[in-house]
Amino acid sequence: AVMAIDGNPNTIWHTRWSTGNDTIPHEMQIDFGFAYKLFKIAYQGRSDGVNGRVKEAEFYVTNDTSNWGKAYPATFENNNAIQWLLLDTAGITARYVKFRSLKEVNGKPWTTVAEFYALGCIPQAPSLVKEEIECLAVYPNPFSGMVTIPLSGKYVTSIQIMDVQGKIIRNFVGQFDLNDITLDCSGLGTGVYEIRLCGSTGNFYRCRVIKQ
Repeated sequence: AVMAIDGNPNTIWHTRWSTGNDTIPHEMQIDFGFAYKLFKIAYQGRSDGVNGRVKEAEFYVTNDTSNWGKAYPATFENNNAIQWLLLDTAGITARYVKFRSLKEVNGKPWTTVAEFYALGCIPQAPSLVKEEIECLAVYPNPFSGMVTIPLSGKYVTSIQIMDVQGKIIRNFVGQFDLNDITLDCSGLGTGVYEIRLCGSTGNFYRCRVIKQ
């Protein structure tokens, strides 16, 4: 399922097929990590064939996975274009998104997703953010080797680099420069990573980076 949110439309999420088929509807739930004000969500079908392309689907957005609320129905064309669904012109604040595939373009029992996209912004009200995490800038981004994180006087005691599945790839512990931290990330494979920094008072900072 991570192939649907890896930033690469050439990789796909494909429901089970080689060992049997799972009955439609198929479902995926996505946790953004904290609440955003969402305006639109998009589905992109696979480019290497039609099997599993979604014709009819539903999206749900919420801050509480015990109550998903109303469904936002969507109908998609049979192509590999990015197809947007407007949720609300005023925006809806939500941390979680649920996608339900209801019908494949040819009535087959599969679902494939090249990529999901979302258009939104971080809400101004800090009470909507469930985790005390501050996003930091990083440069260069995308990068190929060294990455520099400006700390602006923040005390950091540990640094973790995680892949899109949340797996810790590298872990650094110690005392770091209060102004800039430079990390050698040349050994990482191409893709999207999150750098998570732990402050001395228990607060967290993070950066989203792309390795070329």
